[in-house]
Amino acid sequence: MKIANILIDSKKKSNENKPINIERSFIDYALYLTKRGAEVLSVFKADEFFREASIEGSSQVLELSSKKFAKIYFIIQLWLKFLDFLPDIVICHSYKSFFFVKFARFFSAKKFPIISICNNENPVKFLKSDYIITNSSYDVKDLIEAGKNRENIFVVNNSINIEKDFKIIEKKAFARPIKIGSIGIISLGNNFDKVLRAMVVLRSRGIECEYSIAGSGDYEDDLNLLSTELRLEKNFKILGFVNDKKSFFENIE
Repeated sequence: MKIANILIDSKKKSNENKPINIERSFIDYALYLTKRGAEVLSVFKADEFFREASIEGSSQVLELSSKKFAKIYFIIQLWLKFLDFLPDIVICHSYKSFFFVKFARFFSAKKFPIISICNNENPVKFLKSDYIITNSSYDVKDLIEAGKNRENIFVVNNSINIEKDFKIIEKKAFARPIKIGSIGIISLGNNFDKVLRAMVVLRSRGIECEYSIAGSGDYEDDLNLLSTELRLEKNFKILGFVNDKKSFFENIE
């Protein structure tokens, strides 16, 4: 699969010269998708940090000039590159990226779907994207009220963080019971309770699960109480925030 990964407007890095979430997400998506066998084209405005990281984690790169050109200039550059690359999917990491990609697609013979990732931006701005990924379930209601189909909205609470030596974990078979895990702030609206209720349905069908949450928050007592009410207290643990996320993921299905 060919995937174009776009971040045209870059915000300034932190004082430690480390990339902020939107930049980290852009780089990690490229690295992760490449390691999963996709052919990734990363598009960004001229930046030494992006150049080195993107070349390392992508199949191809398109480095746009940092000079100020008319908007049509960027659209033409993208359009010409898309003609050559022919992406199956385009991922936009900012509204400006989506803005330029939307016009480039208008002039493209191949009408690829656009996925917009809303990193600290109002998700409603991305309504015309085919799919929207937001980092908070609180945004889902606003998007639906604005007219977005719920099936086209996905919630990913944390940006992907991929190490350079990342390897896909291969598990030949599920354990018994099946080990389920979540990471995030435990607050009302993040749907941890729905996992517990789903476990009851699975148990009624002979599928036993154990559920662990790596996180903390003001909804912990409610979840513990719910697990007791559903007779799942022996199958449910709140671990608090964990530093070794790699080990956490290795221990769940």
